Amino acid sequence: MMTIIKRNLTIYSKNISNIFFSLLGSLIFFLIYVFFLRSNILSDLGSLPNKSEIIDMWMLGALLSITSLTTAFTISGQYVIDKTNNKFLDFKISQTSPATLLFGYYLSSFFLSFIMQIIIFVVAYGYFYSIDDLTLHTEQLRYLGMNFIISSLLSSGITFLICAFIKTESSLRGVGTIIGAASGFIIGGYVPMGNLSDAAQTFIKCVPLTYSGLENRWILVTPYLKDLPTKVADYMKEFLGMSLEIGSNDVTQSTVLWILLGSSAIIILIILLLSKRLMKSNLKG
Repeated sequence: MMTIIKRNLTIYSKNISNIFFSLLGSLIFFLIYVFFLRSNILSDLGSLPNKSEIIDMWMLGALLSITSLTTAFTISGQYVIDKTNNKFLDFKISQTSPATLLFGYYLSSFFLSFIMQIIIFVVAYGYFYSIDDLTLHTEQLRYLGMNFIISSLLSSGITFLICAFIKTESSLRGVGTIIGAASGFIIGGYVPMGNLSDAAQTFIKCVPLTYSGLENRWILVTPYLKDLPTKVADYMKEFLGMSLEIGSNDVTQSTVLWILLGSSAIIILIILLLSKRLMKSNLKG
């Protein structure tokens, strides 16, 4: 398994285009926010104290989740490339079990997703620090790191399952383009939840990675909301999508944790159950 992980990470790091396209969704989202969305959102908030810090941290929370998804998809795509080039015949000769092989790809995606979240966080936070003098405490960084791990587990599972059913490299590129361009909308990053229709809000709530972004935003934005009057802080939480409900129940941090870990566990179980079938069909192809 470690051989597969090392191989996939080496292939990724040696190809600049892989790195670029894995970050394309994040770059699109970041640039659109900086040059178009930021000023509009800030103007809507009037004279709200700390509004630039609140909105920048809100955006950063979504950016990190988008990064976990798009980078995980890029390295999961190596599975499709190896499948189309009949590399699985070589793995069969080495007598690698189907589960071990597939989890090699899964863990490659996990490691990359985690590392790239850290890199994007450093770059984006550095930018916002330069314009807003944002500060983070050690406890916030610790919780962010834990959420990076959970987000990577989920993103890697989702993208690997998608790639498991992609049969050609051209289809892989097409799906990658869609994910890169749409990830900001899928995770609820471009528009505050309060400005969306009920149908759009319902869709976003059904996307598991939404809750990764929600956890990031709780960690990053909450300290700035504490300085606001209670009613204003409650309004901002609802406006920014930080106060969600499932049915008639409020989404709490424990709920978010169960959603993220539960979704990851279900996906890992599916990969295990499908491992022999996926490998058998690949070897036939």
